[in-house]
Amino acid sequence: MDNNFDENKINSGEQGGASDEAARYTLPQNYDMPQQDSEVPAKEPEKKRISMGCFWGLISVIAVLITIVVLLVVLIAKMSEKASEAPSIFESIASQKAEHVVIELPTVEKPVLEEEFYENKETGLLTPVGVAKIILPSQVQIKTFDEVPYTHVSSGSGVIVTADGYIVTNAHVVDGKTDFAVEFYDGTEAEAVIVGMDKKSDLAVIKVDRTDLTPAQFGTSSNLVIGEAVAVAGAGGGFENTVTYGYVTGLGREINTDYINSSTILCIQSDAALNPGNSGGAMVNMYGQVVGIAVALMNHETYENIGFSIAIDDAVPIIEDLIAYGYVSSRTKVGISYVEIGDALASSYEIKSGLCVMEIDPTCSVANAGLIPYDVITEMDGVRVYGAEEVTEVLAGKLPGDTLTLTIFRKPVAGEGYEFNVDITLEADTTSFSGYAAPTDEDNNEEAKDPFVVE
Repeated sequence: MDNNFDENKINSGEQGGASDEAARYTLPQNYDMPQQDSEVPAKEPEKKRISMGCFWGLISVIAVLITIVVLLVVLIAKMSEKASEAPSIFESIASQKAEHVVIELPTVEKPVLEEEFYENKETGLLTPVGVAKIILPSQVQIKTFDEVPYTHVSSGSGVIVTADGYIVTNAHVVDGKTDFAVEFYDGTEAEAVIVGMDKKSDLAVIKVDRTDLTPAQFGTSSNLVIGEAVAVAGAGGGFENTVTYGYVTGLGREINTDYINSSTILCIQSDAALNPGNSGGAMVNMYGQVVGIAVALMNHETYENIGFSIAIDDAVPIIEDLIAYGYVSSRTKVGISYVEIGDALASSYEIKSGLCVMEIDPTCSVANAGLIPYDVITEMDGVRVYGAEEVTEVLAGKLPGDTLTLTIFRKPVAGEGYEFNVDITLEADTTSFSGYAAPTDEDNNEEAKDPFVVE
């Protein structure tokens, strides 16, 4: 049978009645038009097929890549979550809170060291090298920061109180600061928060998030004698882990610093070298026991080798209260600030000596007692008062809510001066400020003074 036919005829509908049939005839979709014998049929290029092995290999690679991407996304999300939860090292202290716990600072009889560090092993008396070996691991440098968080603007010292991070220092070291870090003996650092601060005693307690610290060994200042050898550790001049040696040259010194007003700190005087940066550092005896907290020095331009430390017997109850409550729980306040008027000045103004009232706290009971500025308080509960020492003694046995009788001398503009009594109710001193303010840069248009230096 001849398969050749005239395509033109089919398309043009020729050959009579066959045209209708041809018109209805359509070529199959898969039909290849025959070619002339002289022409070589064109072949479509063969399609390459991927083998099943290659196919599943490609699928495996894609699955592995997808798994890696998913794992990376999960890991990055977890790291971001941890980073958002972790506090910045320079996060504002004002928004942080420290736990208050009741503790009792232990005292020790003598440290335990190798034999070569003892001057007298039976009594526990140490050599100067032994003293440094005992105190330095418990001594820290406190760095404070300003707006720029990478360079500290000032530094002080501190003493480790407990292994779980409580550190005592001076209030003037941390007061007004928002960011500070603690550097330890081994060179590591940690962010710190304020637990409590008491300007009246110039003491503060801070805390770091550590549980492996070496606490200092606390002794007693009650048996110190003039001429006894002592050492002072700290960051004098900004140089960490510095120890200087000297002798006790005075006891019970009443010191007023530029940091506080109308308050006296009873201190131990020594000739161990003190410098700015030593504030809050430890004074230790030759048994390695802390007997004082360095607080002030006399101006080097006028005096030499006169430094002061807060007696540890006075500091320990305050430290314990600051840790437990954040303030001194048993302390009361009258609610005034004053200046002391001595006999000579009183005589020249024809008034009585005593405490000249300068400011009255409007939130305290004394504000309703009828006192006015420049009244002079001559007695408290019948005890003649001349300054902070007598005030401290009178208030020592008082509790918040107790009544205190004040004897007041008032001299009017015209006429003779007269005395009268008023009763006030003592207030609980629960603030860190205790009614006393640090001097500002604008005071008397003078350059701000270092509160560590006593003029």
